[in-house]
Amino acid sequence: MRFDHINLYHHIALYAGLHGVTVSDITGESKAQKYVQPRHMVWLDLICEPIGHKADGTLIYRSLPAIARQFSDRDHTTVLAGVRALSAELYGTHPKAKLDQIREAVQVAQRKALAA
Repeated sequence: MRFDHINLYHHIALYAGLHGVTVSDITGESKAQKYVQPRHMVWLDLICEPIGHKADGTLIYRSLPAIARQFSDRDHTTVLAGVRALSAELYGTHPKAKLDQIREAVQVAQRKALAA
């Protein structure tokens, strides 16, 4: 499956604007906290957003390696660690929370926001 670069840029630019940093700051290698938190937020957003569905209706999500390659060619475990840390901070989940639990929490929040 081809990674959608336009959609990726849109997500990064959105979080960059919200945090007062640049797209290259978020995709770069800096470990400064002002870049790390928005980077982790982009990763969580990209992981939780379905990119399609199978014939049986099962949703398809981006893979961690596909996301990691777009951020200074990081390893997928770096993305996983960042998402777990952010999930623990935002949702009060245990740092070892499974991605399915994270996705469910984001989907519930999105449904509540749409209902409001």
